[in-house]
Amino acid sequence: MKKDEMTYAQALARLDEIVKRLETGDVNVDELSASVKEGVRLVTWCRKKLRTTQEEVEAALKGLDAEETGHGEPMPPARTSRAAAPEEDDAMVDPFA
Repeated sequence: MKKDEMTYAQALARLDEIVKRLETGDVNVDELSASVKEGVRLVTWCRKKLRTTQEEVEAALKGLDAEETGHGEPMPPARTSRAAAPEEDDAMVDPFA
């Protein structure tokens, strides 16, 4: 399944599956690197999804506050380009955190 087709819950479930396999030693040496890399990609994707969702919720709430108080115009939707840009902290992701 492609990352853009999965839900946050599906990504967490897959990450949980990977972690359990690594913890139980159910991954052979040939699969170890690929499993860890997939886990890192999933953690990075989940963090970006959470960040984007938080920005969208905050923008919606600010827009609601602006409408209720009559101060200013409602906020435009949050940018999603920030989620697509790599962050410095994403470079050193701990897939088991």
